Amino acid sequence: MYSQSKLTLLGNITITESEGSIKSLQFGEHNSRTSNDTLEEAFCQLEEYIEGKRKRFTISYDPDGTIYQKSVWAILKKIPYGKTITYRKLSELSGHPGSYRAIGNANRKNPIPIFIPCHRVIMSDGSIGGYAHGINVKRKLLSIEGNLLTKN
Repeated sequence: MYSQSKLTLLGNITITESEGSIKSLQFGEHNSRTSNDTLEEAFCQLEEYIEGKRKRFTISYDPDGTIYQKSVWAILKKIPYGKTITYRKLSELSGHPGSYRAIGNANRKNPIPIFIPCHRVIMSDGSIGGYAHGINVKRKLLSIEGNLLTKN
């Protein structure tokens, strides 16, 4: 496994990869300075996204998680850029209607936020809901995509 930390417009981010696939994206400084082509491409695509120049990621990623978590993350990857869905809708799409708590937990444990866009899930009343990396980061990500939610 290799990991690299860089300062971005979202703050310090560390990306980890193994065998050519992204395994994690973490916010904060983790003093990782190793680099390779996979990490360089991941940061390049991330920067393009942050600058509003990229709407779709083409890097390979392989997050570790349970079968249920991976099934939720697969649905998250299908949410189009600039769109949001509710936790309720996500639970319906997962085949487990009403499993809001499990859906929220799978979102929170997403090891590759942004690339797997858990920030695109909001509350049924249109409010932003929670985000494991802070509401301000979620607001920035939604704003990058043109979603300016008015409810907190």
